[in-house]
Amino acid sequence: MHSLSEVSVNDSGQKAVGIELYPNQTAKAEPFASLFTIKPEVLAASEVDIEASGFDPLKPVNVWKKSDGTRVLIDGYTRVPAAEELGVLLVTAYENPFDCLLYPCPARPSQSAVTIVRRVLK
Repeated sequence: MHSLSEVSVNDSGQKAVGIELYPNQTAKAEPFASLFTIKPEVLAASEVDIEASGFDPLKPVNVWKKSDGTRVLIDGYTRVPAAEELGVLLVTAYENPFDCLLYPCPARPSQSAVTIVRRVLK
């Protein structure tokens, strides 16, 4: 498996640490779990791609590492189930230590968690 650089900075300036995780080390939670509908044809295509080439480290999933150590899946709601279905042991992830995902966010009261996350994942 190819490795990511340890730290990547996206358009928002937020640092995300590249790591490898077992798919079951991510928790599904709102509001992220209902943001994207998993289409059966996309899931099937992801399974075919992962089965043929493995989990692509250039397309990491995004997780939020909460202060209690829980990793909440933000982006990757199709790739993680595809990897689990195929028995893939490790997936590449960007671990984002967001300072605030509460709504309203005390640090940025005019923005919702979803707005902040979408900006970070650009």
